[in-house]
Amino acid sequence: MRPRRPAGRDRGSFTAELATGLPALLLLLFAGITAVDAVTTKAACLDAAREAALAASRGEDGTDAGTRIAPEAADVSIAVHEGRVTATVRAPVRALGARLPRLTVEAGTVAAVEPGAPQPGTPEPDPPQQDAAAPGGPGVGEPGTGP
Repeated sequence: MRPRRPAGRDRGSFTAELATGLPALLLLLFAGITAVDAVTTKAACLDAAREAALAASRGEDGTDAGTRIAPEAADVSIAVHEGRVTATVRAPVRALGARLPRLTVEAGTVAAVEPGAPQPGTPEPDPPQQDAAAPGGPGVGEPGTGP
């Protein structure tokens, strides 16, 4: 015959530990997944800010260049000050759980305006116009202008 273990205070303790530990474990898992999503979004914002700053430093539209690469619903802004272009990209991070507030990550980069490039935010000058009299320019092929 086996000795019977007396029923003590430990009866049902595993169920109680599981009931309190499982929600804590799930919360930790959701927080970890949200953190990974935030880091991924931050890296995408940094890439978009870099492309936007480089495009704007060349005289192109930096906002369009940044928006093409930026995460969904991101805000791309360009500022020019003393020969430097600063691009900033802000994007929301969806936290797991619809009732949680949204997090926002931000990344920015700075690039020097390239020499000879038009200033970002200013219209490019019109190309020089050729004389419409002849394809080669004024005086070519006209009588009395040659030797």
